[in-house]
Amino acid sequence: MSNKLNAIRKEFNANEGTFLLILIENNIWNHTKLMKLLEIMHETCKQLESETKIDKDIADGFWYFRDVASLTTPIVCEELGKEYLSSVQETFMFLTDWLFSGDCPFDSHQTFWEDICQLNLLYKDV
Repeated sequence: MSNKLNAIRKEFNANEGTFLLILIENNIWNHTKLMKLLEIMHETCKQLESETKIDKDIADGFWYFRDVASLTTPIVCEELGKEYLSSVQETFMFLTDWLFSGDCPFDSHQTFWEDICQLNLLYKDV
């Protein structure tokens, strides 16, 4: 198993120091941890792009984060701003769609990553 797949599993299992654990245990939105999660998800999509089978735990994790972004962020993080939260939700949706379709939603992987990094400009430290 690759290090990237190990990393995504740690995130999805809410291991110590992950975005999900901090969100669940402390009700804190950690933007730095979110960006690390998105980077790992992006790398996972690149790695699995040509695969015809995806491990269930990875598939479930992508669906979970797509749903968490849609259901949890408005309740937990209203102060972060609608544009930021909308962009986060859209990013989770794009990543999930990419994982299951095998097609990057942007012209290139790099362009998609650059778009994801635009979240740094929208984030307000609260």
